[in-house]
Amino acid sequence: TPQPTRAPTLEPPATRPTWQPTETFEYASLGSNGRMEYKPFTTKGDRIPDFSYVGYKAGEQKIPDNIPARIIVSPDDTIDDHRQRIQEAIDAVSAMPIDPNTGYRGAVLLQKGTFRIKVVPGKAWCLKIAASGVILRGEGMR
Repeated sequence: TPQPTRAPTLEPPATRPTWQPTETFEYASLGSNGRMEYKPFTTKGDRIPDFSYVGYKAGEQKIPDNIPARIIVSPDDTIDDHRQRIQEAIDAVSAMPIDPNTGYRGAVLLQKGTFRIKVVPGKAWCLKIAASGVILRGEGMR
């Protein structure tokens, strides 16, 4: 009778090499806990911005996709700057009350297509969501 074949022994996966900085910087460094540490570079306490936690729930969770679109913005190839139309939609949803069941005001849905946004000289932002509970969602490209 044939002998049953034995399953191969799997070796544990090799540990990934730990990244080690090759340079040191005066105002930003890798701390002993593996996180970036930032030192102030002015007497006011100004620091290099840490964008590692940008995003919904610090980038740890997916943006909810079950929040209904309250305003839909369509692309228009005859417009060379969609910023105002999108900002007006954001502002309108921002003025809506928060739904007590979801905790959100609603979403602005950008329909599939291309939206051109021109940079506004002298402004640090082009689009601004100034209220909580507003989602800016897009359908994707053409």
